[in-house]
Amino acid sequence: MKKRPKLRTLICMMIILTMIIVVPIGTAESSFAAKKKTAAPKLKTLQYYQNANGSYSATLTWYSKKGYTYQILRKAPGGKYKVIAKKKAKGKTTKYVNKKIGANKTYIYSVRQYKAKRKKKISKYDPYGLQLMKRPTVSVDFQNLKAVISWSAVEQADGYCVYRKVGSDGTYQKIATLGSSARSYTEVYRSAKGISSNKINAGHFIDPSYNSLHYTVRPYHVSTYKNIKKTSWGLYSRDGEFHLEPPVIVNLTKSSIKWGNVPNAKSYRILKKSSPNGSWSSVKTVTRKSGTTMSASMSINSNSYYAVQAVSSKNGKKVYSKVEPGATLKYAGSEQKILYFGDSITYGSPYKGNTTRHIFSYPNRVHLLTGAKFYNPSIPGSTYHYAKPDTDETGGRYRMVTGVVGKIRDGNNPDNYVKLDTANKKSVNGIKDGSTISDYDVVIMAAGTNDYLDNTPLGAEDSDDISTFNGSFNTIMSDISAASQKRLENGMPGIQVVFVDLFYSDRTYPSNYGERNNRDVTPNKIGLTLQDYQKELNKAYEKWSAEPSLRLFHFETRKYGIVDNSNCPYMASDNLHFTKYAYAQYGNALADFLSQVVFPGERALPDDFVTTEPEETTVVDVDNSPATNEAEPPAVEEGNTPVTEGEDDPVEEEGNTPVVEEATP
Repeated sequence: MKKRPKLRTLICMMIILTMIIVVPIGTAESSFAAKKKTAAPKLKTLQYYQNANGSYSATLTWYSKKGYTYQILRKAPGGKYKVIAKKKAKGKTTKYVNKKIGANKTYIYSVRQYKAKRKKKISKYDPYGLQLMKRPTVSVDFQNLKAVISWSAVEQADGYCVYRKVGSDGTYQKIATLGSSARSYTEVYRSAKGISSNKINAGHFIDPSYNSLHYTVRPYHVSTYKNIKKTSWGLYSRDGEFHLEPPVIVNLTKSSIKWGNVPNAKSYRILKKSSPNGSWSSVKTVTRKSGTTMSASMSINSNSYYAVQAVSSKNGKKVYSKVEPGATLKYAGSEQKILYFGDSITYGSPYKGNTTRHIFSYPNRVHLLTGAKFYNPSIPGSTYHYAKPDTDETGGRYRMVTGVVGKIRDGNNPDNYVKLDTANKKSVNGIKDGSTISDYDVVIMAAGTNDYLDNTPLGAEDSDDISTFNGSFNTIMSDISAASQKRLENGMPGIQVVFVDLFYSDRTYPSNYGERNNRDVTPNKIGLTLQDYQKELNKAYEKWSAEPSLRLFHFETRKYGIVDNSNCPYMASDNLHFTKYAYAQYGNALADFLSQVVFPGERALPDDFVTTEPEETTVVDVDNSPATNEAEPPAVEEGNTPVTEGEDDPVEEEGNTPVVEEATP
């Protein structure tokens, strides 16, 4: 007869059975042992960013205990958490990089403690976690006074940080932290921090031709769990928004093409078309190099038109500049000699360096298109009228009536001639040293804007007082008339004089230097507007048109709409002087006018040659397939690293070290 188990033994067996449970694997929301869990690890930050190779990553940071192992949890909104990785802590904070997750994802991340120094110990986790935020759509209105950065709303964003860097290889700097309702931010250049003075003209303006600024916007969301603050930093555009200026051709020969380098370009496409109204085809691609200009050797068809298009990339997609109307050798057969009398606008300011002097000026573009030889002794700051002191070395202005026209009349070099072209005096562009006014077929009269600034009295219409506007202008015209009479006596055609209307400007000096002020309606200190001086020029044109030794022509700068009240912040470098592109457009217009109207017996440019706006165009590559904006990883130079936030060390991800900034909102 068997003995029955003791009651104590039965009770022990029942207890053991009740303690046996099955733990599911692979989901963070399964049931675990009935044992009390430790507190959830405290989340710190979640950062979403794009890598240099074009892929996207997220970096999760939490407060940890050294030697403990943690499970990283992830779910889609409305879904369930899943364990996607494990990470052993080496310090008080730990990071995990979720690589190659794609753009504009909305995953939610959390963390729980899994092991404590070889001992299995499951903790609680933050059920709300931290969620990725999408990238806002950003646009930037680049002007010469300011940049207006605008962006779209991002769901869950508590605010936005605005960043700026100088150049594609620069480092982003935070320039503003704004609230959730903000949709734009305006940066005024004259008060901007972190932009070196050599990037700003006259300490106030940024020339769109030189603008290498990039802007990006990053959303953030701040929340708390168990009284611990945590922050999610959203996705942003790694390349940012930037301006891509249409390159301008500065020289064209039968075997080469040369153009001005533009900021933010990675390469250039040389375009060609057979007629003014034809379609552009891409005939050559050139990688951008440093320097003021770039050139390429190639065979140039004298009957074709050529342009250069800048190419760059934004977030893996190719982007292209608009197309400047282009240049051709078709009409470059003129033998005319042109003498320019002007100020800084005709000189080509602000491009006054040794490598930029005159090459972007409109006289140089006229030479390129027509082949006419020219001399441009225009001096920045010059006036028609005379007033002491006579040179800018002593703090005054150059005076055209005495320092330029009077000197050339007598076969001498004008004031400051070394800075005008080269140390070889006038021996440039086929003009011999010692040439006088009578050696030129055409004289361009293109000054007067500084007479407005200098508060020059108008004087009587027939005055010869060179301290007045009319008196100095009459004196200059008398010298030109005498030179023309000399030509006629020698059996040569008389001089053709082109009166150039005063160019539009939104800048007055010295007051309100950093604001837009239309000179046409803003009076100077003696109550005269720019249009008052223009009216005097119109009267002078009527008067001198009766001079039998001269042929007069009127070039109306305003009718072309190249620079006006609506576009001055984009087409002017400082609301007075122009961008390289705008100078080229004035050169196109003047070349057209000279060829059709002024040059006697010479072929004229086509009526539709002048184009004042960049062309939006479909370019056909040489293989006859249309150029597209196919997705490609951006060409990121060394040092062009993404922004990250917080106080921690950079995340090392595939050799890509993000920039760390103190950017807590």
